Amino acid sequence: MRHHRRKEKNRDISPEDILIDQLNLPSFDHSQLEGRIIKPISNYIFYIIIFFVLAIFSLFFYNSYKLQIVKGDFYNNKAENNRFETTPIFSARGIIYDRNKIPLAWNENTSTTTEVSSSSTDNTQIRRYKDSYGIGNLLGYIKFPKRDKNGFYINKEVETVGGIEKYFNDTLNGKAGYFYSEIDSSGKLISQNTIDLPKNGKDIYLTIDFEIQKALFETFKNAGQESDYNGGVALIADVRDGSILASVTYPDFDSNIMFDGTDVEKISKYINDPRSIFLNRYVDGLYAPGSIVKPVFALAGLNEGVVSAREKILSTGKLVVPNPYSPGNDTVFKDWKAHGYTDVREAIAVSSDVYFYTIGGGVPGKKGLGISKLDEYSKYFGLDNRHEKTFFKSKQSVIPNPEWKLKAFDGDIWRLGDTYNSSIGQYGFSISPIQALGMTTILAKDAKNIPEFKINTAEATKYIKIENKLKNINKDNFNEISEGMRLTVTAGTAKSLDFTGLKLAGKTGTAQTGNRNQFINSWFIGFWPYTEPKYAIVYMLEKGPHTNTKGAAAYLREFLQSCTSYQCDFENKNKKDLTPFITPEIINSDIEIE
Repeated sequence: MRHHRRKEKNRDISPEDILIDQLNLPSFDHSQLEGRIIKPISNYIFYIIIFFVLAIFSLFFYNSYKLQIVKGDFYNNKAENNRFETTPIFSARGIIYDRNKIPLAWNENTSTTTEVSSSSTDNTQIRRYKDSYGIGNLLGYIKFPKRDKNGFYINKEVETVGGIEKYFNDTLNGKAGYFYSEIDSSGKLISQNTIDLPKNGKDIYLTIDFEIQKALFETFKNAGQESDYNGGVALIADVRDGSILASVTYPDFDSNIMFDGTDVEKISKYINDPRSIFLNRYVDGLYAPGSIVKPVFALAGLNEGVVSAREKILSTGKLVVPNPYSPGNDTVFKDWKAHGYTDVREAIAVSSDVYFYTIGGGVPGKKGLGISKLDEYSKYFGLDNRHEKTFFKSKQSVIPNPEWKLKAFDGDIWRLGDTYNSSIGQYGFSISPIQALGMTTILAKDAKNIPEFKINTAEATKYIKIENKLKNINKDNFNEISEGMRLTVTAGTAKSLDFTGLKLAGKTGTAQTGNRNQFINSWFIGFWPYTEPKYAIVYMLEKGPHTNTKGAAAYLREFLQSCTSYQCDFENKNKKDLTPFITPEIINSDIEIE
């Protein structure tokens, strides 16, 4: 009983234990916690909190011990070194010359290794560029690092923007030197010493001929003003060693303005110009080639036995193909002109579309090459060559084929009409001008010893691997194509370029562009001298009105009229400028745009 009483005595009885029951429970306001039994917090919670507090203090203590005792010397040295700043002494950048030692990019007011002193703080060089004649995109430009409010450089590397400046930066840039500066906590300079003198960059001699570049650029200006062409591109190469003598893109920017960076209005106009001022057209521009691919497909037709050299095909101005799905609704593929009967040489000279429809896609009774062979020979002639590991690395071209169409047109199948259009360089065909120059070089050299393109005279000549099938093409077939290209100049679509003494062989091309075919790109490719080629040329006028009567051949004539008296033999080292040598014997014929 005493035990029971002691237990009863020690038991706390809450009023809720007496007063709450099933009758009065519903009347409590539960939102105010009425009618709830509150249990005390367990002592374990306090132990857990104390544990975490002690753990955090232990962590702080450990890190403090580590920073001040274990690694105290390391961080002390680091803090001491934070008082010092290394300031770059920019080296004198190498000069860029053309092949005749004309400076294209040079330095003014530049600190050199002999001029640097320990007290010098402003060592930024001024880069100057030759007046822009289509060399802005070629040369590119540089930018020096900017300084913070205390006069220290935010970063310490020269920025190169495109062109020669970027591609050959390791050679041109040399090695920067450094000032060792001590600063106080407010960023003020206490002392400064030179610890490493700069090493100047090396000069570069390009294969480019500035006078040729300038003369070509002027033709594009005239084409834009007279015929409203949007832009243009020109390339000339020495087919013997791959040296590029001219690489012009129009319109172009002034590298001096971009380097200086203060003419905001001019730079804004560059950026907003719809003609794409900063587009390096000869490698980054992709264009429908039009008829300039016809010599390649003519050679394919001869080599594959689709057509013989003297076989003639009739062009009445169109090719009519019956529609098997809708009898009576024939499909018509137009020629730009009715040419009558033409063999392979004449077809190249007059650029007969019907001839190339026939050998490309075939007609009833005559099997054509088919799209697989057109694709194969396009690649043989370098139209997919991106010229990797060279200054002229190009964008990926588009050579239309069934696989490409499935992807580009959401599963649409390939049709005969697609082959016809591809055989004249239209449809989805898109190549860069440098790829067109590669194709022209192979034609000029009969696929023998084809050099890779180069722009630095110090570079050794490298040769492109040619497919065995291409190397084994009958020499007579190459001769037929060359004669057709020569006939283009003497009696065909480029007869305005038939100058006395200049044996030029070539091919014109007109590619329709725009969503309504309201524009044209006008091409000329060629090589000279015809018998033993030294030089190849690609010249293209971009996005002119389809109503134009003057094309690439007409404006290229202006350049050839500027050649010296040695008739465009650019090996002559004594030339002073490009002066006219035109004689009354030049053919003055109407210009034809196919």
